[in-house]
Amino acid sequence: MRGMNTTNKNTDPVRLSKVQNSLASKGRRLAQSSLDESLGFAMRRADQTAAQEVSPVLARFNIRPPQYAVLVLIGANPGFKQSEIIQAYGIQKTNFVALITGLEELHLVERRRVEDDRRSFALHLTQKGIKLVREMQIAHSRVEKQIRTRLGDRRSSQLLKLLHDFNGS
Repeated sequence: MRGMNTTNKNTDPVRLSKVQNSLASKGRRLAQSSLDESLGFAMRRADQTAAQEVSPVLARFNIRPPQYAVLVLIGANPGFKQSEIIQAYGIQKTNFVALITGLEELHLVERRRVEDDRRSFALHLTQKGIKLVREMQIAHSRVEKQIRTRLGDRRSSQLLKLLHDFNGS
């Protein structure tokens, strides 16, 4: 059901993490049974942990992580069609169109008709978008460095390779 929050407060990984941290401060640990061995659950928790660290940094620019990802992709691939960016990012077309429309309203992205295919649009960052992406990438690299420091260089590289393998990229 669209728009409904299907996360139960007793199974929400972020809430469970907060509960575990609270219990750990009291010398107790919450047993999670099969979740301790679940790759999917561990990846979801890792994603949420990373988002908790990255989101506040991007919020200073009034940008959310999905917007940042698309801006970086467009900046690295100016002139690529919307469909190509959609495929690279792995987002649904309807969600992407709304995201791009919002970035256009912020004057960060512009759609240009493709010369040989008038039905398609090529995406480009505006000058404002180029400047903002540079600033955000500097801020993001600081967070990335903190994450990599916690894991160490070797383990960070291993994790990144495994995630790329898992995602088929």
